Formats: sequence, structure tokens, C-alpha cells
Amino acid sequence: MHSGSARLATGLLLLAGLWIFVYWWWPSAPPVTFAGPETSGAAEHVQRPDGESPPAPEGGSQAPEVPAPEPSRAERPEPVPPAVIPPEFFDHTVAKGETLEDISKRYFGTTRHAGAIARSNPLLSPANIREGRVIRVPRDPENIQGIPTVPEAPAPAGRTYVVKAGDSLSKISKAMYGTTRHARLIFEANRDQLKDEDSISLGQTLVIPPQPKE
Repeated sequence: MHSGSARLATGLLLLAGLWIFVYWWWPSAPPVTFAGPETSGAAEHVQRPDGESPPAPEGGSQAPEVPAPEPSRAERPEPVPPAVIPPEFFDHTVAKGETLEDISKRYFGTTRHAGAIARSNPLLSPANIREGRVIRVPRDPENIQGIPTVPEAPAPAGRTYVVKAGDSLSKISKAMYGTTRHARLIFEANRDQLKDEDSISLGQTLVIPPQPKE
């Protein structure tokens, strides 16, 4: 009877010791948490060394998108002048008994432009010229279908000449044009600083205009 009680007490002591060992000395697993995304986001919050928290990006934790640079636009070409002078017309209402020759005489002072009026109205025939009909009359009888234009070449830029000792406008003309005949041309181009053709001075800068066409 005493031996049974002693065994029971010994077993209880062993169980108590095992429980103490497991509770205090056994390495514990990390605590289980049921925190949502908000809690995990708070744990990732970093504090700056000065004690202030860095500002959170607007619109969530994603970095704002940087728009891609727009492609550079090519320079627009300069407008090209028209290659053809367009024709211009005005309306004329045919009077009773009027002919194309009469209309030409009325507007151009001669009957020889009746053909130009007829070409300006390709669907018109002499038989259809009747009172009240509206026809087209060209403003320029020589321009019925447009006149091609030829662009003019830019005039060459003027040169300059610094007056040297012993120079005269005739000598400068000879040096710049190969002839003394353009002394007056140089004077006219420099009227703002020359009183007459003999008033040039040493070191003066004169404008030399382009050589005129012979």
C-alpha cells in the first residue's frame, strides 16, 4: 500500500518536472498573428534619423508613374509660293441681242478677246448666248487656265570696302567692278554718309552694291 503511493507520487513529480522543462527551456515557435495587410504595412514603416516619418506616396504605396517624354516634332517647312497664278473671273448677265464680241468690247475695249470669253465657258456655244444667261468673263484675257510663275533668284548681297589713302570713288569702282563707270552707283548706295562724290575719308566703310547688268 505504501509502495503504491510512493510510485504515484514519484510519477507526479516526473510529470511536473517534464512540464517545467518543456515550458521554460524548449525553444518556442514564433507567435501566430492574424493581422491583416494594414498591420503588415505598419510594420514596414521606417522612421528617419531626424525622428520624422517619410511622407507616404499619394494614391497608395506604388511609386507615381513618370510620363514618357513626347517625341520632338519636326520643324514645319516654309510655305512654298504658288507655282501658278490662278485665273480670276466675274459674272456677266447677257443682255438682249448681245454677242461675245459685244461683251469683249464692253470690258476690254476690243472684240479680239471674245475667244477668251468663250474658253472661259467651255459648255457655252454661240447658239446658247441668250438674254438673261450668266456667263464668266476673265479679268485677264491672257490668263484663262493659270500662268506658271518662275521664282526670281535672290539678289546678291552687297559688299563693303574700307577706304585707303589715295582712294576715290572712280578707283574703288575700278577695283570692285573692273571699270570706273560705277563711281556714281557707289555714291548713291552711300548717300547716308557721303555729301558728294569727293567726300570720302580714310578708313570709311562703304557699301558696294551688286554690279548692274550691262
